[in-house]
Amino acid sequence: AFPLLVVSSIIYSQSAAGLEDSSQEFAAMYTSQIENSLNELMKEYDKVTKSVLVDNELISKLGEGPNLSMNEYILQKLAVQRVLMRVALLKSEMNNVMLISRDNSVYQYTNTSSIVNESALLSQAWYKQARSSGDTLFITGLHDRSYYEDKGQGALVTVGRVLLSPGGAFAGVLLID
Repeated sequence: AFPLLVVSSIIYSQSAAGLEDSSQEFAAMYTSQIENSLNELMKEYDKVTKSVLVDNELISKLGEGPNLSMNEYILQKLAVQRVLMRVALLKSEMNNVMLISRDNSVYQYTNTSSIVNESALLSQAWYKQARSSGDTLFITGLHDRSYYEDKGQGALVTVGRVLLSPGGAFAGVLLID
């Protein structure tokens, strides 16, 4: 009985060690795959959000709403809407594309019936943190939809790009839910 107990404990310890090694290898491989997927996602959204940067004239005029005539203001709003629609059509998973100018004017394009409450959006902790971080491209963690008018259930991730004027000054932020 004693030799059987010794052999069983040796087999058990070797099996447990092998299983632990396999588990660690699987976890490392899984983590690496997630990291690669996130890197690819960030590359895609980097390209998508950079598409806005070609509109230098539009970016440089963001936040000049009070200084524009009514006609110029309407034309600027239409131009921003066209840019946001163009961005939204690049990827189907985008729920809402928003542009916040330096004077905190919020422009939005959505392919759903959900509308963003502007003051609730500007008071979000994740938005304030992203604005002050100094990163040009950022992605938030999961957050709720409390800044939407319908306050719907579910969670979102927001990708953002800080927009700079041709002179390098802050012009606004592009946000994609």
